[in-house]
Amino acid sequence: MIKTFAIAALLPLAVNAQQPSELLQQKLAAVPQFQATFDQQAFDFDDQLVQQSQGTVALKAPLKFSWLQQSPDQLSLVSDGVAVWYYDPYVEQVTISAIADVLEQTPLPLLSSRDPALWAQWQVSQQQQCFVLNQPQQQGVEMQVCFNGDAINKLQLIDAQGNRTVMTLTDFNLAALADDNFNFTPPEGTFIDDQRQQ
Repeated sequence: MIKTFAIAALLPLAVNAQQPSELLQQKLAAVPQFQATFDQQAFDFDDQLVQQSQGTVALKAPLKFSWLQQSPDQLSLVSDGVAVWYYDPYVEQVTISAIADVLEQTPLPLLSSRDPALWAQWQVSQQQQCFVLNQPQQQGVEMQVCFNGDAINKLQLIDAQGNRTVMTLTDFNLAALADDNFNFTPPEGTFIDDQRQQ
């Protein structure tokens, strides 16, 4: 009986000793795919609001995501896990990049990655329901992932120039997503800038 109580008393200590990076990866593993509506705000280095946008975002591990801005202008950022398409219909141009080249520009690939080498590039700390990620190799670069229960409800990215982007998620849905959601076919007449060949 005494031994049982002793083990039970130690269990909370073991849970509390879990590293923030491990805890964040466990929480993300519990949501291997999701879709949501986003409201995004972009601030400059003086913390002045410079843009607001709305749209939808979907993610599926490993490394598949779809970010579709619907207003004020239509824009698409789609990854099939290998390549990323950035499409601007206003100028009828799509830029194709390797997924590795996009990892430093958006938190979306990291959220859907199970790659220990990628996670090793980030230092993770926890502030209540939010996790803050810093990259020592890039001073000033910071990401924040916040949860409401099991659902992700906010993402924030600060780049090396001090610009800050905050994405608030609503209508969080864990329904299964077909891989077709993460394929992009440029419309006819679109200029294609394939950065993978350079």
